[in-house]
Amino acid sequence: MMKSVIGDASLPLADAGSTGYLTCTINEIELDGNGSSQGTDFEYTWTTSDGNILQGENSLNPIINQNGTYILEVINTANGCS
Repeated sequence: MMKSVIGDASLPLADAGSTGYLTCTINEIELDGNGSSQGTDFEYTWTTSDGNILQGENSLNPIINQNGTYILEVINTANGCS
C-alpha cells in the first residue's frame, strides 16, 4: 500500500513598513504592518529590545513611543510557519 504525504510550508509575508520618525512634537507613531499576509489564519507579534510598544503588539498597527528596532513576526496558524 502506498501513501502520499503533501506538505504545506507556505511562509507568510511579514512587512513591517517603512521607517517612522519620532520628534519633539511627534512622540507616538503607529507602525504599519499592512503589507503582511492577512486573514483569519494569521497571527502577528511585534517585539523590540530597545523600543517601547504602548499597545497593539499583536496587531498589524501597534503604537510606539520610543525609537528603536521593531520586529514583526507573522505566523500562519493553518500550517505553523512563520
